[in-house]
Parts: sequence; structure tokens; C-alpha cells
Amino acid sequence: DTARSGFRFVLAARNDPPRFEIAKSIPAINGGQKIQIAGWAANMASGPQDESTQKLAFEVVAVEAADLLVGIPNVDANGTIALEAKVGVSGRARFQVRLHDNGDSSTGHANTSAWQVFVVGVNAAPSVTLPVNVFSMVQNTSASPGSLTVSDEETSVSNLTVVRTSSNSALMPPESVAVSGTGSNRKLTL
Repeated sequence: DTARSGFRFVLAARNDPPRFEIAKSIPAINGGQKIQIAGWAANMASGPQDESTQKLAFEVVAVEAADLLVGIPNVDANGTIALEAKVGVSGRARFQVRLHDNGDSSTGHANTSAWQVFVVGVNAAPSVTLPVNVFSMVQNTSASPGSLTVSDEETSVSNLTVVRTSSNSALMPPESVAVSGTGSNRKLTL
């Protein structure tokens, strides 16, 4: 005699973690600059086809030097990242980003992707200090109002180039503006 017994397994679907990839790098940005990069995050998916109705949202947290930016970067549901650098700072900020889903309607089990790291380089803009704010001179003559002072936190002053422009090229053509020297103090001649 043998006795039989049975049991039944019920295998319920589980909520797979969402997934995405960082598709674009973030260029170094200048202090005070705001940027948006569409398609920064790509290939977002809530899981297999049976989870396609789940809502997705990104979470970004600071790892290092977040004070270089105005707030934490934001990544929208379409994968566009938006961020703004503070003025007068430079360095590299590190962040982590992951993707959340809202789970399924029957069990509510939400899930998250693995963390991914990204870096934002912030470059403080070079500075130029003019010798005077207003300078008068006789027409058809040349004169020097003094020296410009140039500086940059990331670049040696010997590698800085001063570009000549004029807001009124009929009165003061750019080629009539001369800047000489290679150090932090450069002679300005008009």
C-alpha cells in the first residue's frame, strides 16, 4: 500500500528592478551656467512587458562636492538631466543616480535599479580686471589706460589668451586694441 499526497505551488510574478543606462557624458560647465542634456539617461524600462505600465522616477543623491552646484541635479522621466553650477567655484562633484518603479497594482512591491555614478566638472570662469572704468582719449591717437589683470583658478596665466572685441567697431575697430604681455598684468593700448 502506498499513500499519495499532493500539494500545489502558486508562483506569483515578482516585480523586476527597472533599468537604464547613462547615455551621454556631462561636459565641464562654467560657474553660473545652467544646462539640460536631453537623452542623458536612455533605454529606461520598468522591467519585462508585464510591468510596462509602471511609472518610473529617478533619484539623485550627492556623493562628493555637491556644493559646487545650485541644488541636486534633476533627471526627469524622459532622461533629461538639468543642473546649474554656482558662480566662482571649481572642481568635480560626484553623484549617484538610480531608477525607481512604483510596483504593481496587486502587491505594490516597488523596486529600484542599481546605483550608477556620474561626475560634473565645474570650471570657474577666468577674470579680467580693467585698469579704469572710463577712459577718454584724443581721436586718431593711441594711449594706454594701464594694465589688465587676468587670472583663472584652473589655468596658468601664461596660458590665458585675451581676445579683443569692440562694441562699436566704427569708433574703435578691434584691431586698434592691443594687449601685450603674458603674465597676470598685461598692457592695454588703444
